Amino acid sequence: MRIIRADYKKDTVRLAVETNDDVYFLQRVLETGDLITGSTTRKVKKGAKEEAVRKHVTLTLRIEKIEFKDEPLALRVNGKIVQSSDEDVALGSYHSLELGEASIVTVLKKFSAVDKKLLEKAAAKTKHKLILLAVLDYGEAHFGMLTRNKIKPVGSFEKSMGRKDLKDAEKNRELFLREFLEKIRVHLENSKAEIAIIGAVGFVSDALKNLISKDLKPRVRFAKVSTNTTRGLHELIARGEVAQVIKDDEISKESTLVMIFFEKIQKNSKKVSYGLEAVHEKAKKGGVETLLVSDARVRDARVQELIERVEEGAGSIELISAQHERGEEFLRFGGIGALTRF
Repeated sequence: MRIIRADYKKDTVRLAVETNDDVYFLQRVLETGDLITGSTTRKVKKGAKEEAVRKHVTLTLRIEKIEFKDEPLALRVNGKIVQSSDEDVALGSYHSLELGEASIVTVLKKFSAVDKKLLEKAAAKTKHKLILLAVLDYGEAHFGMLTRNKIKPVGSFEKSMGRKDLKDAEKNRELFLREFLEKIRVHLENSKAEIAIIGAVGFVSDALKNLISKDLKPRVRFAKVSTNTTRGLHELIARGEVAQVIKDDEISKESTLVMIFFEKIQKNSKKVSYGLEAVHEKAKKGGVETLLVSDARVRDARVQELIERVEEGAGSIELISAQHERGEEFLRFGGIGALTRF
């Protein structure tokens, strides 16, 4: 999600939906009674005798109903029209907005601390990371650094595989792959890239996985591409490999927190608390260092009160998605927990 403009003093946020995950976050933020403004099409009739014509209009709705729509995933928001860019649209009549990828809307509401956290988390999920992209087949490789708007070429190299002699060819292939992995290491060290995504043609990735060192392996993700030309770099983005890396990193972070939480419980540690009432008591004493809250429970009024209290006590808030395995496990356990100072 991209936050285009946020003015919480005026209770307004303009945002762009960029991924399917954003739809789930938006569903957590929106409530009945909120105002939402977006572009849409609607049949408009000027006079009683004239035929209705479908026009592009900008409408503001007071939300009465929110529901998911599949294929493609979207959030359908229904409500009464309170403002329109076209004077022929009847105010007070009903309309639906479908919010999916590429939707841009303005939300007007009293944003709670939870709402702000959800929007911050959604924005962080799609916040640009510097990522090294590489594509290869035996004998040729290309490298690019992904910036927010484009792929910047950062190098390429070729090497003869010596196809006449089978033994020489096999040896040259291994040398080529080792040189390729060394170039990956150098690019990562010389840039601020956090991770490299390698797109390989055919079974080349299998050979790479056998050669990659233990220290480099955690910073590399493998994918399949149809070409090892520079077009393959763009193919990595089109196939969603970059978006998946960002999503996996977030899941990994959340899963680690949940794992630490359960380990402390199993060890009967005094620096852990769970359950709404118990965590509330800790928060009153300023004892909550990190509050873990399932995103499925954020609409609970007492949970929102707890979040505000923890923030007042200089504690951090971690929203745990219920969309992955560890998140589901945490929700089944109650969805409220804390790593405490004492």
